[in-house]
Amino acid sequence: MQPIQPSTPQMYEPPTGLTRRINWLVVLGATATFVGSILGGIANFSLATVSSTANFDSIRWVYQVAGAGSVVFGVGLMMALVGLAMGSHT
Repeated sequence: MQPIQPSTPQMYEPPTGLTRRINWLVVLGATATFVGSILGGIANFSLATVSSTANFDSIRWVYQVAGAGSVVFGVGLMMALVGLAMGSHT
């Protein structure tokens, strides 16, 4: 009778040297783009709910939020695109 060999676990070991790195510039840009979209949505909703007798300050607030949302969206989009362009070279 032959002795039974102890079984070895068949675990997957990733190849060395091939590690995934998180591109934080893309993550930060995507987050900023999302926040800019949310600000734009808040501005659109606020503009839809402004009454016809609204004063200047409430209307100015809506346009300030819309402008801030557009700027944050644009900056986030540029950051994400730059991160994607640089990601393959670093």
